[in-house]
Amino acid sequence: MKKPNLSILFCVYVLPLWSAPEKAAWMELRKEAVNRPRSVIYYDGGEEPLFWPKGQPFSVQAFLDQRIAPLKESKVGTIFYAPVSAFKFLSARIPSADLAVRQPEGSKWLANNTNVLHAFIAAGSDPLNVVVTWSKINGKEIFATLCLNNTHHGTEYDFAKPPPPYTWDSYLFPPFKIRHPEMLLGNLGKTKGRSVGGGNPPYAVWSGVDYTHAVIRDAFFENARDICEGYDIDGLCLDFMRDMQLFKSVAWGEKASGAERKLLSDLMRRIRGAAEEAGKKRGRPILIAVRVPDSLPYCRDVGIDLDVWMAEKWVDLVIGGGSFQLNPWTYMTALCKKNGVKFYASLDESGIWVGNDSGGAVDDERLPRQCPETYRARVAEARIAGADGVLFANRFDEDWRRGEIKHYRNWMCGELADIKTLSKRYFVTYRPVGYAGRFLKEWRGYATLAELSSHRPAKLKSGSAEYPLYVWDNLAELKKVQMIPALLLTTEAVIPTDTDLDVSLNGRKLELLKKQAGCQKFAVPPEAVKYGANKVQLKAKGRNKSGLEVEVRNLALDVTFE
Repeated sequence: MKKPNLSILFCVYVLPLWSAPEKAAWMELRKEAVNRPRSVIYYDGGEEPLFWPKGQPFSVQAFLDQRIAPLKESKVGTIFYAPVSAFKFLSARIPSADLAVRQPEGSKWLANNTNVLHAFIAAGSDPLNVVVTWSKINGKEIFATLCLNNTHHGTEYDFAKPPPPYTWDSYLFPPFKIRHPEMLLGNLGKTKGRSVGGGNPPYAVWSGVDYTHAVIRDAFFENARDICEGYDIDGLCLDFMRDMQLFKSVAWGEKASGAERKLLSDLMRRIRGAAEEAGKKRGRPILIAVRVPDSLPYCRDVGIDLDVWMAEKWVDLVIGGGSFQLNPWTYMTALCKKNGVKFYASLDESGIWVGNDSGGAVDDERLPRQCPETYRARVAEARIAGADGVLFANRFDEDWRRGEIKHYRNWMCGELADIKTLSKRYFVTYRPVGYAGRFLKEWRGYATLAELSSHRPAKLKSGSAEYPLYVWDNLAELKKVQMIPALLLTTEAVIPTDTDLDVSLNGRKLELLKKQAGCQKFAVPPEAVKYGANKVQLKAKGRNKSGLEVEVRNLALDVTFE
């Protein structure tokens, strides 16, 4: 007869038993906390101490000045802070995690960085504690953030010849994974970009952990429990988007089974129970937020029963999207409203970089997405769709390195009134939709957004294509108050010899103002623009003798207020 696993029984958390009046009072406290306005959430990945610039003297204030202190006068009301959050490898001093005190020895990519976490520890503190204290003093809501399967800076590790020296991609490879390679999504190790034995799964990073293992789920639960018990946080965010990989079956091309989804749901129930217990001890609820894909069927196929989690009241806030977006924000707004859960749109960096050195497709510098105008357009889209606020994630790292975060804090806006008469740049695509295919084989049926970018250009070859373009400035209403912005539509397109490109907006052909290599600018009459959905028609003309085709890689409408 198989013996029962008693360790599981001892790990189970149940909600405390309270009297009816106590429960009612507690639920009222939770309701007040959930309904707190949070139009702008700032997500700090917590890398600062581990990538400290050599030659810069360390102090707690210098640490805060890099990302956190400039938020004092910003529109940010809530901070999500991740204590690095590689798997069980954190900058938080909790019993269940390894401290990330490793130095970047011998890495040419990290030659100008050092790890100053030891300075926090020597002072009896850690970065999360410092940020929590600062947030309380300055009236900011503070959530600790744990990533379920973050493999950033942990995609390479040679088990046969372990570092040092560390590379950019092995610096944060967690000790737990070194001790338990059999629990990873791929095979053992990685040498010169290829894992041993062809072990790179097609739909995940090989070094992610497999949540089918009870040891993995217990380890993550212990981290979450210890964070709730050890810090005076307002909430805990569980980030499934960094990275969206949970089960080995999905990593190798299957869909998550009902049994696998139940394993994850049990983990969520336990975490909610631990947060409730810690919250009751201090007399204040700890809210639970999750950052997940913005599609219910996509969530199910990767192992997330989001509708169950919301129905069971295991989550208070849902942040949708991140490294990819599949649906208009109205989809998640309606889903969360139906379940009585707050919804926030995740506005990550575009993933299409100017000057990207990682080998990915890039924007032309004449039409970048990394600008305040584009973020205002994205904020307008999310808030008009009904989102309760926006979250700025994976943003400002490069700005911090240039010492410019004080300028970029002004990008973080969340209220429509604040941006009504500020310039905006509207794109067909803000983030590559196809990135969803990195984590799920059969993803295309869940994507309803069009994509036009350097990742997926429109190849016309004497044909035509039509794309939606959403504009959230009501030009008719603005005209009534004499606020008339300038309008300019810009395309980035390769137009071979003897060919040309016509652009129409809602059936009205636009006048070409300027044409140069790879970039075309068109005049846009205000009466041609509709509030909300517009249709852009692209048509190639002529024929190149070598068979080269017109290729449109980017398209945006600038609405510029003086």
